[in-house]
Amino acid sequence: VGGLLSYSVYVRQQVKINSDFMRTAKLVLQEPGLTLAKVGILVGGPDWPVSVACGLMGLDLLPIIVGTLPIITIILPTVLSGTFMVMGVEDPIKHPWATPISAFCLMMSAATQAAFFFYSASCIEVIMSERKEEFEAIPIDQEVKDADDKIAESEQIYLEVTRWDRLPVFIKISLGMSFVTIVVSCYIAYFLGTSCF
Repeated sequence: VGGLLSYSVYVRQQVKINSDFMRTAKLVLQEPGLTLAKVGILVGGPDWPVSVACGLMGLDLLPIIVGTLPIITIILPTVLSGTFMVMGVEDPIKHPWATPISAFCLMMSAATQAAFFFYSASCIEVIMSERKEEFEAIPIDQEVKDADDKIAESEQIYLEVTRWDRLPVFIKISLGMSFVTIVVSCYIAYFLGTSCF
């Protein structure tokens, strides 16, 4: 999906493809081989967004798929948790141990997911500071930068023209009266609700 969406400037802009985080993740994910940092990002992050982001960054598919294989360490305890939960519900007398083991397996799955996530976050933080030259060498997506600049310019213009001191008196009065009307109607509905409805 990410490969197909990579042609859309809007999509690349929404995922913040030029952000420090995404550029550092790209630096890690495009490294050859299977590093702990790469596995941490691929397994620790939310699976669908990470996969789509890999496609948006134009990364090779096979190393990304191989890097996600350790996800079995999260999937297996989750499946076992569901299995033991069903066993405990269907026959609690025959399998009284199933419910506690189900909770333990689910806890292990969550702990593994959290460990991968925090490891990937720490790796990205370290790489942003220790490999700054490599990180800064990753080119900025110029189309996205131009679109971001255009939006920033539009927002600045909007802020300028909507400043309170620039508004016409009629608009100021209208906004003030609408505020007063809303507050009064809320008080009336609260204190005199039975009389109103």
